[in-house]
Amino acid sequence: MGKIHVLPSVEAQKIAAGEVVERPASVVKELVENSIDAGASSISLYLEKSGKTLIRVVDDGCGMARDDARTCFLTHATSKIRSLSDLEKISSFGFRGEAMSSISSVSKVELSTVENNGSGVGVRILHEGGKVIDEKEIAGPIGTDIKIKDLFYNTPVRKKFLKQDETEWNQSQQLFQALCLSHLGINFRLYRDGKKIINAPAVDSLHDRVAQIWGHDFSGNMCSLRGERSRDGNLKISGITSHPRFYRYGRQQIFFFVNGRWIKNQQLSRSVLKGYQRSIPEKRFPASAIFIELDSDLVDVNVHPRKEEVMFRRPGVIEALIQDSIQGALEEITSKDLEAARSLSPAFSERVEQAEGVFDEVFEQPFVQVVSEVQKPLQQGATPPGFVMKQPQSFAKGFQQTEAVVQKVFEEVAECAAVPRVVGQLLGTYIVVEKDNALVIIDQHAAHERILYERMRPQFEKMEGVQLLFPAVVELSGSQCDALLSEQEIFSKSGINFERFGTNTVRVSSMPHGLQQTDVAAFILEMCEFIMEHERLDKDDFRKRLHEHMHGQIACKSAIKAGDSLSSTMMSQIIEDLAKSDNRHMCVHGRPTTWRIERRELEKRFRRS
Repeated sequence: MGKIHVLPSVEAQKIAAGEVVERPASVVKELVENSIDAGASSISLYLEKSGKTLIRVVDDGCGMARDDARTCFLTHATSKIRSLSDLEKISSFGFRGEAMSSISSVSKVELSTVENNGSGVGVRILHEGGKVIDEKEIAGPIGTDIKIKDLFYNTPVRKKFLKQDETEWNQSQQLFQALCLSHLGINFRLYRDGKKIINAPAVDSLHDRVAQIWGHDFSGNMCSLRGERSRDGNLKISGITSHPRFYRYGRQQIFFFVNGRWIKNQQLSRSVLKGYQRSIPEKRFPASAIFIELDSDLVDVNVHPRKEEVMFRRPGVIEALIQDSIQGALEEITSKDLEAARSLSPAFSERVEQAEGVFDEVFEQPFVQVVSEVQKPLQQGATPPGFVMKQPQSFAKGFQQTEAVVQKVFEEVAECAAVPRVVGQLLGTYIVVEKDNALVIIDQHAAHERILYERMRPQFEKMEGVQLLFPAVVELSGSQCDALLSEQEIFSKSGINFERFGTNTVRVSSMPHGLQQTDVAAFILEMCEFIMEHERLDKDDFRKRLHEHMHGQIACKSAIKAGDSLSSTMMSQIIEDLAKSDNRHMCVHGRPTTWRIERRELEKRFRRS
């Protein structure tokens, strides 16, 4: 007898099921998406033991005819395509088919469905281990009720590899939340072991849906984002993303949708983090729901058996647009909050105008000289002119989220007579400042790096180089040399001049001011790697990214270092310059520039409170 033999169809189907049915969440995805494609306006998901013993989906969609209810369990059954060419223009999730054969081969299925044909009569089919064991006519409401029981009951090896209940539950819950976010017009309900977890009626806005799923505080800390590139296949970006103050401790609440379909993509996640890299601390993550719309021929949704991943024809363009959209949204946040605050009171508006740029969310109090008009009456114990020192009785609709900010600004004015006092330098690295019953510690390198970068930003293409006393000769690989020389013009405009010197060698003759004494070879090699890593970007996006990276490195290498001794004048100048800088809360590489310790925290530590 030969060594090669053909498996029985039932066993082969069980093995093939593993490509589609990996865990309970895989089944949830297929069933809920089927309900969406059935036109349901209400979908309820019931899970018992995190889906291991029961997954039930009930919808009020169009239902199925008896023949379709039978056919959907057959291998290769589908309502999506009829030929290979249809794969390029799929717009639905798929309706009652495809995965049902795989699911039914590793579980016990009860399917009840009534078609929207006016008869009120439907069918109930019991399917077990790949075979129909019962079928009968039923009466009921239009729609479908499908129960998946005892998942992997006949494939113990797969069942053994399921995770703990909480892990499997989190997977299904995240998937369900994603479907809620992408289909605002559907009423979703989620039940766990008989307890209702989510009740999300149809809504008009993404903010409202977020409030249903995660709460009003979460929703109030989300801002809208939008971007568009018409030259790249009608590419559009929309959605919401979190305020830099409202960061998370994991990536679980970063969602991507491509033409309405939830997908997972590590490169897109990295582009989101790059958008926040100067705004939130390291190892912290934003919350985002980002919708990508583009022509269907520019994306392949069939590269993954469960449609969880996609392949883009021009991924670099999409990643760059996401990063730009997030950075643009974050830049608007502070100004919007301030405008909202100004509208609350004419007196408030007048005082804020006088103190423009003074109020800083990280420092709490300004590190600049307060205008004498405010300072003088406060020193005499009086209230600043034009101010009523109490919170307004009511706020205009839509400003609820700025209430805390407004109250903080009132407190700023009430205490602004206190002048910041430079205590000194700590460990040769940190500037210590006493200000308004608090201690503020400033990382001198991170702060100076941010100051220099913001000063350089308007001059990115107008910087003059300083001739090196001895030109630096840098040996490169062939690909590195070609990459560097291809962008010679960009470097020249930033004061970095070089030329080919031999086969795979360049000679660097000038560097920007402040970098003459740096390790030129290391800098050039780093630039080469950056160019090669970002070759997927189009010309404009690449130029912008290269400028940001290059000048970030220039600022870093030119800035005051940890260990440098500073005079009182130098420390005061850094404090003042930082207060005037954009994006002052983080350095170019995303590290915080300041740390504030409140007096009450100190007193608690010393048991004075």
